[in-house]
Amino acid sequence: MDMGTTINIGQVIARERRRSGITQEELATHLGVSKAAVSKWELSQSYPDVTLLPRIAAFFSLTLDELFSYRARLSDAEAGELYAELYAEGGRDLASAHERLGRIAAERYSDWNLLLMLASLLTGWASLPHDNGEARARGTARSRRWDGLSRRWRRLA
Repeated sequence: MDMGTTINIGQVIARERRRSGITQEELATHLGVSKAAVSKWELSQSYPDVTLLPRIAAFFSLTLDELFSYRARLSDAEAGELYAELYAEGGRDLASAHERLGRIAAERYSDWNLLLMLASLLTGWASLPHDNGEARARGTARSRRWDGLSRRWRRLA
């Protein structure tokens, strides 16, 4: 599942440029770059210089988050789908599901709704019997990582 972490600046620029009814040449002239540069951005062959990003966003009346296609919070449907995937994966391979959950929590630390859902999975998984001491040690290490993410999230909230 794509969680909105892919950078799609070129696609956004192309979409907004077409929506505005301007050519690549006109946008290039406004930004002081070549038409070829705009073309490369739109084809995802390169990215605009970081100093141009605020000007591009302002030109199209977008926020930088919108320009980057970034969403701090998944929709309820997306979060629910992710929860269901992790729940099913936990039934097949708990260690793998734990690792994936940790990666998702690290990437989406500002999505409080998703973090609550992930915490409920961890709570459920914690009640499962451990198969041996090694699994218990991995679980303890994950718990410490989760505690660290939780503390970071509380500071940001």
